[in-house]
Amino acid sequence: MNLMTIDRDKCNQDGICISECPARIIQMDEKEGYPVPSSDFEEYCIKCGHCVAVCPVGALRLDWLDPENCR
Repeated sequence: MNLMTIDRDKCNQDGICISECPARIIQMDEKEGYPVPSSDFEEYCIKCGHCVAVCPVGALRLDWLDPENCR
């Protein structure tokens, strides 16, 4: 299941989603330099949508969350 989607054409690789995630479950892919969900994302994600809200370019999407409900 793909819970988090990063639009690589939009992502500026600034890492804000990583540093702002309250559950600390987003990490930078070392090879490609884009944010990716950690292996325990589904288990520990608190579903707040903050990562989506803080992305300045709108590159991140949580497949189960309406962006209007992100805080």
